[in-house]
Amino acid sequence: MQLIIFGIINIMTILIGIQMQPVAEQAMKFYDQTPLVMNCLYMSYFVLFCLFALPSNYVLKEYGSRTSILIGVFMMTLGAATKCLINHSFGFCIFGAIIAGCGLPFIWNAPAQIAVEWFGENERTGAIAFFIICQYIGGATGYILPTFFVDGKDTKSEFKGGI
Repeated sequence: MQLIIFGIINIMTILIGIQMQPVAEQAMKFYDQTPLVMNCLYMSYFVLFCLFALPSNYVLKEYGSRTSILIGVFMMTLGAATKCLINHSFGFCIFGAIIAGCGLPFIWNAPAQIAVEWFGENERTGAIAFFIICQYIGGATGYILPTFFVDGKDTKSEFKGGI
């Protein structure tokens, strides 16, 4: 059960970070943003991963995988919820991406530690492989899912109810 729960968490982490990329062109037009802003929105996710990798590893080592995962899930959830306020201001999307990006390493740095803590020696490689596959599933889902909700309208006046 723990394997499946952490797998779902891994899927959601990349899904939260990548959700705007497949519809970046339409979002750029709708929210009057430049390509640089849209690309920085996605890149910030991974830049922040680099900045928070060491603190997350410290938490992982000193407090364990449970604490690290809870911090990561809290930050990812808070970031995703903040991004939902995008129709009030695009700034919420940027702020939410920053919060989620800070939480990413608390989850992505945990698979090896989780494998050591939760699985026997013979099961560790399979568990880590499952976690990595979940990240790819999240990436694929993140590229496919948004396209079902956004069409190819060219101007803001054609976006009837928003994106």
